[in-house]
Amino acid sequence: MQLGGCGGSPPLDCVVRKIYGDWDQDTVTWNNKPGYDIHPAAYFTFTYDEDWIEIDVTELVEDWLDNDETPYGFYVGPYESHYCQACCYSGEYLENPVIRPALKMNYTPDSAVEKTSWGAIKALE
Repeated sequence: MQLGGCGGSPPLDCVVRKIYGDWDQDTVTWNNKPGYDIHPAAYFTFTYDEDWIEIDVTELVEDWLDNDETPYGFYVGPYESHYCQACCYSGEYLENPVIRPALKMNYTPDSAVEKTSWGAIKALE
């Protein structure tokens, strides 16, 4: 994701947390936001030196899959509550679509696919 400064002074220690409830991006506000896990799933430091920040959320996604949980999304914010802040651009950011956040997934199934011939498959019938 790409972050832009909205105030405060970096470096800013930040976290990613699991969101626990459904929410609507068109109506969510600070006052009606869903709850989130108090235990951070990932940590990173925001500075003005980087264009993009890569955050590994593999363990969080695996936890959702292993426990058959509904993935409501990620909370990204400061590690501790203080006045320093940073802004994350949303997927609807129109001024410069290049800096919209992106989620890239690398998926490897648990079981390997075996190469076999059509004849071997037919023999199993």
